[in-house]
Amino acid sequence: MNLSDHKADIREIFKASEEIFAAKLRAIRASIHHAGLKGAGVEMLVQEFFEAILPKNIGIGTGLVIDQYGAMSKQVDIVLYDSAATPSFFSYGGVRLFPVERVYFVIEVKTNLSGAEFDKSVENMRSVKNLSQGAYTFSRGRIWETKELFGSENRHWLPIYLIFALGSSEFTAVEERFRKHRESGLPVEKQIDCIYVLGCGTIANILADQSVSLLPAQGSFLIIPDSPDVVIFLSLFSVYFSQVDMGANFNFLQYIGGDLPRSRVLISKEQIPAAYPGAPIIDEGDR
Repeated sequence: MNLSDHKADIREIFKASEEIFAAKLRAIRASIHHAGLKGAGVEMLVQEFFEAILPKNIGIGTGLVIDQYGAMSKQVDIVLYDSAATPSFFSYGGVRLFPVERVYFVIEVKTNLSGAEFDKSVENMRSVKNLSQGAYTFSRGRIWETKELFGSENRHWLPIYLIFALGSSEFTAVEERFRKHRESGLPVEKQIDCIYVLGCGTIANILADQSVSLLPAQGSFLIIPDSPDVVIFLSLFSVYFSQVDMGANFNFLQYIGGDLPRSRVLISKEQIPAAYPGAPIIDEGDR
């Protein structure tokens, strides 16, 4: 038997995964009637779905995103972050604080995406994307590899905001609201980037070169591929999660005030170079 006759059908694999996901979702809806518990179960199911496909260098959690000035996002359902280089400022009961400089993606989970729920998502997105990103350390002399995001070159990663909905009773209304959002005049990097709705499909972006992208760019338009399969969304998503790299080192000092406290140098007068006449001194008599 020729081994080349047996080929992996990736589309079929993800189609099966989508069917399994939908079956688990139906089980949660049929067995849990408490709204809060049902919502928690749905978020856990979506988190498990993404954990199964994401590379191990991307952590997954839930909580709040913060910046160096203490500003804080609204609570977010799923945060995808740099698992190797994200300090833990606070973590309790599964909820964590994430510095915005270490966040790759924020995914908002919606049980039913209506027009009104989309409007709430816009506010949630703003609470994340309006955070200040400045706590970086750029090494001198290094040749920087810039990140092409939102149609421009950036020295560091910019957070990507996605909606993953498990249904929509007003999909046409969502389409219209998303179109108006895209045409609102907000900078492209300050908008909701892409939406997936189970059973309805993906609302993505078509760029000037006619390519379809997870992210918008200047002059791009929204597009809905004919297939509602989740593999379309995952294909666009994978372009970015497979090449995540913050591009800059995290500067923890910026989160505690920017500088170390005033200090004394433990050195004698004889050891101080003439080039630093103003350096603080500890005399022998002070020891």
